[in-house]
Amino acid sequence: MADAGSAEVTLDGGWEGFASWRPQARAELGTSARTDGVQVRVVDRGVYVGGNTEYSAYLGGRHWKRLDPADPVVGREAGLGLAPVVAFGRRLDPTRGLEKSSLEAVAKVGRERLGEENTTHYRAVMRADYYFEDTSPGQATVDYWVNDRDQLIQQAHAPDPAAQGGTTTIRYARLGVPVDVTVPARADVLDPLLGRPEH
Repeated sequence: MADAGSAEVTLDGGWEGFASWRPQARAELGTSARTDGVQVRVVDRGVYVGGNTEYSAYLGGRHWKRLDPADPVVGREAGLGLAPVVAFGRRLDPTRGLEKSSLEAVAKVGRERLGEENTTHYRAVMRADYYFEDTSPGQATVDYWVNDRDQLIQQAHAPDPAAQGGTTTIRYARLGVPVDVTVPARADVLDPLLGRPEH
C-alpha cells in the first residue's frame, strides 16, 4: 500500500489541516465549524492547543497549553471537541495501524464510492489495548478505504462499546503535500501539571 508520509486531513467535528508522519510526526489543525480560531499542533508526542484572545486570557496570557497525555481533554478543552484531534495525534502515522492490522484477520467489506474516489473497504478487529496502546478493554474495530491507486484515503477506528469514546474518522487528501509545523515557544506554553509556563 502506498505511503506518501504526509497529507491534508479532515477529522470528525469539522477539524481540518495538514499532517506528516515521516520523517517526523507533525500536524496543525483548526476547525471550520467555529470561528473562535482554536488550533491544535501535534509535534512528535506533544499535543498543544491554542488560539484566540479569549483562550489566551484563560491561559493567563500565554497562547498555548500542552495537553496532559494521561488526561488530554479536560476542563475548558472538553468543550472544544478535541477528542478526535487527540485520538488522531496519538496515532498520527496511519501505517502503524495498518501494520498492526496486518497481524490480524482483515476482511474485505466491499467496493464503495467516497467523494470522487472508487475505493475498497477493509475491516480489521483486534485487541483494543494492542491497537490503542493503552488499557482499553475488549476489541477495537478499524476500517480502511483504499483507492484504485493503492492509497489510503479514509480510516476509522472505534473502541469496544464498553470503553469510553466513539468512532474517529480521518480523511486523507493531497498525499505528499509539504507540512511544516513549529513547536510553540516554551515560554508561551502553559505547563498542564504545574500551572505555569514550561522552562
